[in-house]
Amino acid sequence: LKNKYGFHSAIGCDLAFNDVLEIDNTKLLSTNLNEKWFFADSSVDCLVAMMIFEHLFDPWFCFSEVKRVLAPNGRAFVNLPLVTSIKNRLRLLNGQLPVTSVPYSRWRQEGHWDGFHLHYFSIRSILDLAESSGLKVVRKNAVGKFNRLKDIFPSLLCSEISFELSHLNDL
Repeated sequence: LKNKYGFHSAIGCDLAFNDVLEIDNTKLLSTNLNEKWFFADSSVDCLVAMMIFEHLFDPWFCFSEVKRVLAPNGRAFVNLPLVTSIKNRLRLLNGQLPVTSVPYSRWRQEGHWDGFHLHYFSIRSILDLAESSGLKVVRKNAVGKFNRLKDIFPSLLCSEISFELSHLNDL
């Protein structure tokens, strides 16, 4: 992404990194995003968080940290799984658990609950999280095959969705 869009530098954060790595002016850091992020206030022009926040303890904290670190006129791109898809609604009607990562039949075998997901999201909950944190949704897009069709009824047809966020006061 850094090279494709001409960013001067990029930083990747994950608990899985053991040491600080630097490759082509891109730093890869071991970071616990459940704690205050190491970025300075208003210092990030573009933040990408794909399928991360559902694994963290406190979604309100995550969104407030996005707000804190996002530069004026900066943009955040957040992708989250949705529990509201028609498949999950049918599962619930049939007495089964919803699936946002790993089918229930494999949870014991893989040794974790639904891909280590701690939270389920709906579009409404994501909009509320953004607004309560001083962020606005600039755009939302369906992900995967048939994404144009999914964009018509995202709450029913999407298993995951991507949001572009900015500060509430950005035009």
